[in-house]
Amino acid sequence: MSRVTGELAELVDLFCEGDIAPEQASRLEALVAESEPSRDYLLDCFHVHCELAWEFGRQRHDSSQPAAPGMVPGAGNSQRTRRRAWALAAMAVALLVAATLGLTAIFRSGRPKTGSLAPSVARLEQAKDVRWCDDLAPAIDAPLPAGSMLVLEQGLLEVVFQSGARMILQGPAEVELQSPSAAVLLRGKLTAEVPAEARGFAVHTPNATVVDLGTRFGVACQAGQTDVEVFLGKVLLRLDDAQSGGGPQELPITANSAVRVNGLPGQGILKVTSLATGSRNFVQSLAGSAALMQALAEGDPHLIHYYPFEGETNTDKLRDRRGNLDLHEVAMRDGGGGRLEFLRTGPDPSTPVLVPSRGEAFGGIRGRGLQSQSVFQPPAAMTIELLLYFSRADKDPEGFIACAASTRNDADHCGFLVTAIRDGELTCLLDGGAEWLRSEFKFIPGRWYYVASTFRVKGPDTEVNAFAADLSDKTPKLNWVVQNQIAPGVPVSGPLGIGKGFDGQTANAYPWAGQLGLVAIYDAVLESQTLEKHLKALSPRSGVMQDSAASN
Repeated sequence: MSRVTGELAELVDLFCEGDIAPEQASRLEALVAESEPSRDYLLDCFHVHCELAWEFGRQRHDSSQPAAPGMVPGAGNSQRTRRRAWALAAMAVALLVAATLGLTAIFRSGRPKTGSLAPSVARLEQAKDVRWCDDLAPAIDAPLPAGSMLVLEQGLLEVVFQSGARMILQGPAEVELQSPSAAVLLRGKLTAEVPAEARGFAVHTPNATVVDLGTRFGVACQAGQTDVEVFLGKVLLRLDDAQSGGGPQELPITANSAVRVNGLPGQGILKVTSLATGSRNFVQSLAGSAALMQALAEGDPHLIHYYPFEGETNTDKLRDRRGNLDLHEVAMRDGGGGRLEFLRTGPDPSTPVLVPSRGEAFGGIRGRGLQSQSVFQPPAAMTIELLLYFSRADKDPEGFIACAASTRNDADHCGFLVTAIRDGELTCLLDGGAEWLRSEFKFIPGRWYYVASTFRVKGPDTEVNAFAADLSDKTPKLNWVVQNQIAPGVPVSGPLGIGKGFDGQTANAYPWAGQLGLVAIYDAVLESQTLEKHLKALSPRSGVMQDSAASN
């Protein structure tokens, strides 16, 4: 007890002087919450501190002014002194309540937006790659009072409410915690998992309210639009009569269903339409998934072009989610070779994937892939990150070329940026007259891979690095398969090919053999630590990735 008392005394002294750090405030809160003597000690210290501060200030004031005639120095109005003493005692009690209900709220972001003290309604369970919109951030396990605002620029937060509901917030996002059973999503995406004891948990948006009936669901909010997808159970989507135009005020939404609400209250009738499931990439668990890895990629400030292949329509699926390089479907040579497809059983069952068409009998001559509608201007420093599934069917390795990402300007100036050749070796080529850059890393058919290639222009040449990980391994390892090799030429401007390449006459050619689950392009050479973090986000579920595409 003496050790705790000494620690308590030190922390209380720091708090009274205003010099306590956030971590120390958390410790003080824990000590006060677990012991009534600690609370009594805290109250006594506050009272003494306030009395001393008042007495010191009064003495300074009295000593700086001459005493009024007939008055003894220091003998002020006793009634006024008593009132001040009671006020100081009240302040001490208020501070005690603050300590009991959450001292960290005074020092951390996640504080009530009004600045007032309020009971804790939730706590922060965990955070991944978070960047806050201010310099202060709540600590893990910190209590979050009613009215707390969580404003993220990037990353993921998991918040546990006192009701038992859990919420994963995906940045960029802004949410207000209203009570143990309610939150307000102002922008961004969240996923809520609500056990039976928390039934009735509600998520409010500017134009709708989603009321849980014991389930797991996702909500996405942006200007004038709310998307709701139910993964398990059922929710009620609530609109008042004025907003629904006389239509249903409560719309039940069941598992494997999604809807979109368009419009703003007071600006016409709200419109509710069906939405394709999987059109929004909701992170349902921080245990690891392709969706979690993609959320980290989306939050990177260097991301300039991004293709998660998600959306309600094919036009949505081909849209560049970060830049202006929207894609469209193109045919190889004579237009034959099957059709391009989009599937949902990618690296894990929640991830949409692109399946380019590749005619087996005609190698790289027939097939279908994607190409940007605008010219791609490769930055001088660049990273291309992909999820790849390799399923080469060509029997003759000679002349085999399959492009995942490419560009080309003319016969000599090309960019076979991420390519498999011969028997599946990962390689690249930036000068049509040069030799392929060798990696010795070979894709094994029937497996998903995480691949990241970096390019840094150095005069007429380019420094290339490539990293790859086999996601079918129980503990995928990031292999540095191309290490600071110098390739002749530089990545050139031209149409960006995804799941295809270009021949020497810039005609469409060399479709990818397999599937693509993600393509992300950054205007910087990402550090290996960042790539490791993205791979780690995939890892816990990677064991199911080996056979996911085989079932398609």
